[in-house]
Amino acid sequence: MPASSAPTVPIATMAMPAASTHAGPLAGAAWLVAALLFAALFIGRSMAPAFAGPHVVQDDARQHVFWMMRWHDPTLFQDDLFATYFAAQAPPGYALLYWLLARAVDPLAASKLVPPVLGLAAAGFTYLFVRRLHRSPSAAFLATVIGSWYVWQYDDLPSGSPRAFLLPLLAAQLWLLASGRRWPAAGVAALGALFYPTAGVLLTAILGATVVRLDTWPPRLARDRVARLAPVAAGCVVLLAVLPALLEERFGPTVSAASARAMPEFGPSGRNAFFFPDPYQFWIASYRGGLDLRVRDVTLAGMPILYELAALAALFPLLLLVARRARAVRSVRPQAVVLAHVLLASFGLFFFAHALLFRLYLPSRFVQWSLPLVLAVSAGLGLAILFEIVAALLKGRARGVTVALLALVCALALAVYPARYDGNFVTDRYPRISAYLRAQPPDTLVAAVPTEADSVPAFSGRRVLTAREYALAYHTGYYATVAQRTRDLIDVYYTDSPRRVTDVAEQYGVDLFLVNRSAYDRDRFADAWAGEFEPYVSEIRAILRRSGRFALLDAARRCGTLTEGDVTVVSVSCVQSTR
Repeated sequence: MPASSAPTVPIATMAMPAASTHAGPLAGAAWLVAALLFAALFIGRSMAPAFAGPHVVQDDARQHVFWMMRWHDPTLFQDDLFATYFAAQAPPGYALLYWLLARAVDPLAASKLVPPVLGLAAAGFTYLFVRRLHRSPSAAFLATVIGSWYVWQYDDLPSGSPRAFLLPLLAAQLWLLASGRRWPAAGVAALGALFYPTAGVLLTAILGATVVRLDTWPPRLARDRVARLAPVAAGCVVLLAVLPALLEERFGPTVSAASARAMPEFGPSGRNAFFFPDPYQFWIASYRGGLDLRVRDVTLAGMPILYELAALAALFPLLLLVARRARAVRSVRPQAVVLAHVLLASFGLFFFAHALLFRLYLPSRFVQWSLPLVLAVSAGLGLAILFEIVAALLKGRARGVTVALLALVCALALAVYPARYDGNFVTDRYPRISAYLRAQPPDTLVAAVPTEADSVPAFSGRRVLTAREYALAYHTGYYATVAQRTRDLIDVYYTDSPRRVTDVAEQYGVDLFLVNRSAYDRDRFADAWAGEFEPYVSEIRAILRRSGRFALLDAARRCGTLTEGDVTVVSVSCVQSTR
């Protein structure tokens, strides 16, 4: 069909003069401030636990940030497998930022300061982006508030980890694209690769998708030379940035999909749970391979909040179809087609990552924040258009006041609506033991079950033999070592032979054991081992069925150094004295 006879797409024909706006600069700034205030409210609710006391750390910071303590004290984590591994995985821009922040504050403290800045940046760029799509500032306000309400119920931004940088970078790039500034948008894609390689790939793909014109049928490539060159240039820079990680062989090759399917670690109860027998769980609900439906409405029978966001977003295309003659609908600018480009690039990479499992890491990372951002923007646009259609029934200034009041009511409703703003912060349950460990030599090696071992490096700055938090099975060489250490820990934790305990302690250089009494209780042991940690939990269950006496538990009763709650510090010399 010739282009001239092709059916028109509403958002491609709605050009509005730049001067056609509902608000001047001061009013627009007031709406921006209001949007940022609501974003700050959601940020505060999620981040408040981080500042509840000195012994609090975000769950993922225990992975991505703990090793940075070496910048303040070079004697920490020397020759440590886990510090070496996660330092090697840290993107250069991310590591540089934290290195600069560490000049002034502790890295773990810095990990609590970065998320609010990223959240406000994401909110600000979202507002600026939507202002380019519609003349009404209420649309930008609503999109920003709805988006902030959504993202701060997840723990990605609060983590301050590399993936926390994806959303603000994405919002910034979309604003630049909607502004017609392709080269700066390409620069943002390159910057994304330095902070989070997945972001670099996604932003480059979005830049490339914008070359495809969707306002005609069939779609065709844009003729603009800059539009074609910008994604190519960005792609080259991103490739150079991620190439070292792709070629990294120190920790073994990336696990293949076939191998992963045969490993309990990637099964439903594994540390790296990815494969599920239920297709819905695998493709939609999963945190790693789907759309990430972890967060659910606390009042509507566990409805995923992504579905609620999608229901609100559906209002926008519906109004484009049924109310295309309304002035508010005709005010949508052609730049809004970039929302379709984002979906095209995101889901293209999502399925590509599934096809190349795990070469592009986790498929969900390509849709986890781009999809909610598109939905939040669509929801903001749809609600603002609906409010303007309603207000059009009134006369004079009452129209603008009505739209503003309705937008504020929506924002306030979200602010008071029951929700879990869970930043996934972990509190030190054994501060006395942590203080004791900090008083030990820097090269002290601690062996403990996951409930303690996962937090020992962050809270005490001391090395651990193994930990569930670090048991990532994506690099085969690295994980083979972790798996062997974990099985050796299980062996000594549940053996009745003090000699076996001391032999393994000498093999690895273990100085202290943290003996958790609940780990020997058949009803509570899984909690001590952090629940979903197959195949190890099943192995321990079998041991507890046939064993009744344990050398470490006996040593803890006889000569433990310090007891706090269910946990006792046991030195290797204490175990030796029981032989």
